[in-house]
Amino acid sequence: FTKDEAGNDIFVYHARSKECFEGKCGYSDNDPLHDPCRHARIQTVEWTADGKPILNGREK
Repeated sequence: FTKDEAGNDIFVYHARSKECFEGKCGYSDNDPLHDPCRHARIQTVEWTADGKPILNGREK
């Protein structure tokens, strides 16, 4: 978690697409640290009243 230039909370992470995660992209058997299917992603974060992150846009 960090803040963007405007002071908004953001979550920075890396992930694979569903196709690669399921082993359908042709790189699933390769070294996971050299995986062209991994991409950096950034997402805004909202917070619950008790300080837990809401990452999918809705509180559970």
